[in-house]
Amino acid sequence: MGSGRFRTVSAEALQQVEQRRPADKAEFSDRLLFALMLREMGATQEAREAWARLATERSDLPELAAMAK
Repeated sequence: MGSGRFRTVSAEALQQVEQRRPADKAEFSDRLLFALMLREMGATQEAREAWARLATERSDLPELAAMAK
């Protein structure tokens, strides 16, 4: 047995995320801002996934990979 903790975001926050989600082919800076927004909203898992995608694109920025952990 173990314990865990999780948090969900409100329906309004989810709607906001979907409205602001950049297209897959959006500029790198737009996708970076989206990852920051996710982190600030507390959407940790989705933010980490976004950071990981950005890190694969820009291996010259180790900070991105660190944010994905």
